[in-house]
Parts: sequence; C-alpha cells; structure tokens
Amino acid sequence: MHRNLPDLQSLPGVASATVAVECDAPKLTIIHVRDWHFIERKTFALDVQDASDEPLTDDEVDTLFAEHRETVAAVQQQQMRLTLALVKQAGIKQVFQEGLVAEELAAYRSASLTSRCAEAVQQDN
Repeated sequence: MHRNLPDLQSLPGVASATVAVECDAPKLTIIHVRDWHFIERKTFALDVQDASDEPLTDDEVDTLFAEHRETVAAVQQQQMRLTLALVKQAGIKQVFQEGLVAEELAAYRSASLTSRCAEAVQQDN
C-alpha cells in the first residue's frame, strides 16, 4: 500500500480494505468506496414493485422510498467522514464518482457527497 496512506481499516466507516495488487513503489493508489447511489422515485418504485410478492400501494412505495433515502444519507455521511479523513491524513486531492449518468446529474448535484466534502474541507482550512 502507498506509504502516505493511513491504515484504511482504522478510518471511519471502513468495513474492509483489501490490496488487489501489491507493488514496491506504486505511482497511483485507487481507493474504491462502495456506494449507495441516488435513484429517482420512479426507478425505485419499479424495483420494489418487481421484488414484492404483492402489489404495493403508492403510500407503501413512498414509505419505502423515504426509508431508502434515509439509508443512503447515512451511508453518504460515513463516506464523507472517510473522504475527509483521507484528505486530512493522506493529502488526497482528487475524488471521482463512479456510475454517474447524465440523466441523474441534476439530482446528484443537489445531494452530492463530493460537494459537501469540498465545502467541509474549505471550512476546516
């Protein structure tokens, strides 16, 4: 692992950390943070309706969607703490978002983990 990186297992929200490829002098380290991605209610509704044994009412879907959004928010808070720790302890300067598609860009920006991390780093400096 890159010598400037802290012990990843000791960082907030880390369930496990593995090294896919060992080398003596890495030029690049990639840290893949598994994410719960934002999805629109329409897509969520299709998914939960398909997974349900019984048809769900709109109210039931709304309740499940609200619970899902709370879970996503909690996961993203953990990710923000992890990202801030990497910035502060290892000097990470770039964060890339995997799986973002154009159709979801506006909604993503309104709830963006990356934006909140950048704001938090600026407030600490």
